[in-house]
Amino acid sequence: MKFSELIYPLSIENFFRDYWGKQHLHLSGKISLLETITYDDVIKEIISSDFFKMKYIRSSGYQKLNEVAQVMKKEDQRYIYSKQELMDSMNNGRSIIVNHLQFLLNQDGPFLNLLYDFASVVNCPKERFQLACFITPENGQAFLPHIDNNETFTIQIQGTKKWRLYHFDDNYDRGKNSVKNNVFTEINMQVGDFLYVPRFLIHEVIATDCKTYSASGIFKATTQGEEILRKLDESVTYLYGQRKQFKMSYNPFNDKNLSINLEDLYKIQQLKS
Repeated sequence: MKFSELIYPLSIENFFRDYWGKQHLHLSGKISLLETITYDDVIKEIISSDFFKMKYIRSSGYQKLNEVAQVMKKEDQRYIYSKQELMDSMNNGRSIIVNHLQFLLNQDGPFLNLLYDFASVVNCPKERFQLACFITPENGQAFLPHIDNNETFTIQIQGTKKWRLYHFDDNYDRGKNSVKNNVFTEINMQVGDFLYVPRFLIHEVIATDCKTYSASGIFKATTQGEEILRKLDESVTYLYGQRKQFKMSYNPFNDKNLSINLEDLYKIQQLKS
């Protein structure tokens, strides 16, 4: 499946204009999951892989200070290094996070085809994105309110999860796990649902009474500074070629083909200071 087919009748142009980096997009029952691996399958795949050695697996949990009020303590994440640690974590109700899941899946399967197509649409190179899965046992601990410095889409593969999305907040402190803003929407993710969450949007994932398994495409967005430096590198290469061709008569200030301008250079100076 192509990303354009997934979001139809919304166009790619409208997605970038109205959603990318601005607001979430939830699509119900858009994805056929017949060729994806199930909750139990992915556990077997993980156990038989080298993911323990490569620090690709973490568990996440938190402590409830007050069962009635559901007051939470700071989230606790830790690496998992063995099958026994994995099973113990799940038996204790902790969620499991597996990074770089794309290495376990069929490279020609529809799931990864969608991931790679989305990466192509948003112009994200391979080294800057990955597929991760999130596994939560029955009545387990999901994820407290937090923000991610990535653009993310999630596909619900098994079970259900409840997502709470909060308004953007420049003063939000993840370390304190406090959300001053009210929930602006609550989404019940069912099997086959797609959810895009822009970076820096505060979100929380609530566990349900069944084991759940979802997969997320995580795309590390290019920062303004990185984009400017990329343009600078292109321009230096271009300038070198122009000066070599036209000798000293070449005037870069009259050249409209440069990918960087004086305003960009000023921003670089500000970033350095």
